Amino acid sequence: METAHESSEIYYRGELQSIKEEVTTLRNEFSRFLQRANQQHIEGMLGEMRKSFMKPMVNYLCEDANDRMHSQMVRDCGMREFCEKTFRDILQETAGLVGRGRIEAETVKLYRDRLEELKRKQKPPTAASAFQRLRISLKSRLNSCVRFRSMTKRKKELKELI
Repeated sequence: METAHESSEIYYRGELQSIKEEVTTLRNEFSRFLQRANQQHIEGMLGEMRKSFMKPMVNYLCEDANDRMHSQMVRDCGMREFCEKTFRDILQETAGLVGRGRIEAETVKLYRDRLEELKRKQKPPTAASAFQRLRISLKSRLNSCVRFRSMTKRKKELKELI
């Protein structure tokens, strides 16, 4: 009878150990699930905050750039309307890039190349200083996009380490 009692005790200990292992596994899986859910929730909140913050900021930057462009461009230039429209178009396009979570280096290079092309086409020498100020403003915006992209990438890498 002792052996039957001992074997049932061994059986129950084995079962108890198996249950403990299963509970530990479930606890670890639940913990990972909560971490992923929290991370997704935080990323969603950050995305919404970025959108709600970036839109007024982008609008302000565009209005400010348009106002400065209009007031600082040479008034008696035959190409004023063309230049103003071209820069306004580029400003609007690059403004949309600022709010993105990720901007490819190829995109930044494309806009830099467009600016260089405009510089080569520039005819009136009196427009040089206005063009240079606008070009610097656009390059600054593009550099901000690159820094934002780099910052977002680093944050993502840190989250993955945690």
